[in-house]
Amino acid sequence: MANNASYDAKFDFVAGDVTKAALFCARKEIEARGSTDVTTYSEITKIIRSGKLCPIKIQDHLRYPDNYLPSFDTRSAQLMKDSLNNLTVASALYRRLPGATVSISVVQIPMYTVKWAVYGPINFDISDFRLFGFREHVSQWQGDPNKAMLYFPKTAQFACIAMFESGTLNIDPAGLSTVMALSSGNSIFVVDSLLQDPSEQGLSITRLLGNLGRPSVVMLVPPQAPLIREADRGTWRLVNHYAFDGKWKTPSKTTSLHLSFTEYEIPLSVSVGAVDAEATMLETLISVYDRERWVADIDVLYCLSRSHFFVCLSAQDSEGSLASSTSKMEAVLRMKEAASKRKQLISTDCWEELLDFPDTLGGTSIAMVRAAKNWNARLATMCVCVQRGYLTQVLPTMKPLCIDCDQGLEDMLENTQVFIV
Repeated sequence: MANNASYDAKFDFVAGDVTKAALFCARKEIEARGSTDVTTYSEITKIIRSGKLCPIKIQDHLRYPDNYLPSFDTRSAQLMKDSLNNLTVASALYRRLPGATVSISVVQIPMYTVKWAVYGPINFDISDFRLFGFREHVSQWQGDPNKAMLYFPKTAQFACIAMFESGTLNIDPAGLSTVMALSSGNSIFVVDSLLQDPSEQGLSITRLLGNLGRPSVVMLVPPQAPLIREADRGTWRLVNHYAFDGKWKTPSKTTSLHLSFTEYEIPLSVSVGAVDAEATMLETLISVYDRERWVADIDVLYCLSRSHFFVCLSAQDSEGSLASSTSKMEAVLRMKEAASKRKQLISTDCWEELLDFPDTLGGTSIAMVRAAKNWNARLATMCVCVQRGYLTQVLPTMKPLCIDCDQGLEDMLENTQVFIV
């Protein structure tokens, strides 16, 4: 070219295999070397939020970095891709935690080194997991964040939260299997299962405003062997075990759940040479009370992992709405009729009756614990029954049951000792 001006010719990839033979097309425009046309941070942010970027093309840039950035090797591209995937997982988690904040120190942790990543969807393509907030690509799951958490178990969620809350903790989720809540700053992060009816399948964690008065990250864990009160022989007049009449009732709201701490705690230090514990495992009791009287300490997560749930729901009617509540009543009556042929269904309406089940339970009788429309009573009774070793089925409260699966009812009656109605 004329004069001493120096130019770079740029080419766009068209087809072929860049490692063997490929076709490139030269760009029409030429740019002089030394151009200082740099995209600013605000411009990049604006472009991302516009929803117009295509994740597939971004993935192609990272897959073949030599085409665009000669100094950017394949390994660096893979590390960047892993980092973006891990940030995507964390972003999906924090969308469900309004009001949560993160420590600025977390920027010092390379996102491709986080230990909780192996439990997340890091093998997904960027386009599959809907990188960041690209509007045209997230419509399938943005309205239901639970779908984004299907591949991100509770243990990994707690490890992720601990890292972003502290800015330093990089904990292996394998050691957090019993953690049910995490406290840091003005936030308490709790597994949804502790805050709802046991028939609901909680997949995520909820943030509550509060603190335990401790500066570090505190993880709440249950005791290894929760205690249960023995049956009081002095209350035998309250133990009737009447035959189940096919009806359920809302119990009096005398059952409550209380949180307390034992003196047992384990410091968790994950940094070499750390003097103060960066995190602590604190043994925590969830106690069931009937009015002012203690009934039991329960391990909710343990029990939920070992309970059998009745999830056979009714079909939709012609207008697309769920069947009325009478369908559920009819299903329970069918259960009663099927059981009457070989087993007796007995009503359980108070804690005295639950703690003093007859010896025939599971053989010739089945207990029907009536605690409708009272999620904490249903949760408490389910846990106590499971911890005592009874095969327990929890019937959903709000959703009608299927009235057409008679064989399913027969099987449940054969393999169940307690129903939570």
